Amino acid sequence: LERLDTAYYEDNSPKMSDAAYDLLKDELRERAPRHEYLKQIGSRVQHGIKTELPVSMGSLRKIRPSEVVSWLSKITFGKCNDLCITPKLDGIAGLLHYKQGKLHAAYTRGDGIIGRNITENARYIQGVPLRLNNPAHYKHFLEGDTFFKCEFIIHTSIFDEKYKRQTLPNGKEYSAARNFCGGMLNT
Repeated sequence: LERLDTAYYEDNSPKMSDAAYDLLKDELRERAPRHEYLKQIGSRVQHGIKTELPVSMGSLRKIRPSEVVSWLSKITFGKCNDLCITPKLDGIAGLLHYKQGKLHAAYTRGDGIIGRNITENARYIQGVPLRLNNPAHYKHFLEGDTFFKCEFIIHTSIFDEKYKRQTLPNGKEYSAARNFCGGMLNT
């Protein structure tokens, strides 16, 4: 699994499909649930400005539809009956840091403790506001520090149409939208 991670995250050269990789990781979880490999979050920062994240970032665990159904059957709703469940996005986990409502810094998750400062690149991402709006009921977001955990993604259709066949300086092509997104954040 470590060699597969290196090939995927660092070399942009996956050795198997995501589904096959997930099966291998599930088997390790089943056979050795306390294995050191399973305690790792994300990947080491390879390039750029390494920095300690202002807040630690964990990782989301993939769940199967049957687990969602089981969980839903066990919860009771109080006054708030709103629930939003979204699919896991396959992108680069990030952290946006706002001070007094203005974008102060942006980071990739890295290993959850040490990430990469991508503030300058984040300022050009359409979905990252440089300033938080000022609706009265969100006023507390505009005072002090506010952190948003996020996922940097590119839609597969856009990747396939515009970038999939572009050649990298090393002669390879981007193998997946996630790798492309990571590459853009790290330039």
